[in-house]
Amino acid sequence: PTLAGTRRREGTLDRDAMADLAEERWRGGDLEGAADAARAHQASGGDDPLAAMIQAEALAEGGDDRGATELAASVEERTGGAVYVLFAREPLS
Repeated sequence: PTLAGTRRREGTLDRDAMADLAEERWRGGDLEGAADAARAHQASGGDDPLAAMIQAEALAEGGDDRGATELAASVEERTGGAVYVLFAREPLS
């Protein structure tokens, strides 16, 4: 089941928690799960730049280089070029 379809009810994660979950999954090596949580964050109105970069990385991993580049460029523009700070020195793909 997709996280994006989760209804708000007791025991579910809110928008900010979805961004945190995306980061935790990404740092744990679960790019697919991280991207799912990042998409759920975005679907609920979130705009966390790290969640967007996780989505971009998943797009690149899936072969959508153009989509990944466009998304990453928009995050870079929003963050003033400080994308590397978002990843706290973690390797980027």
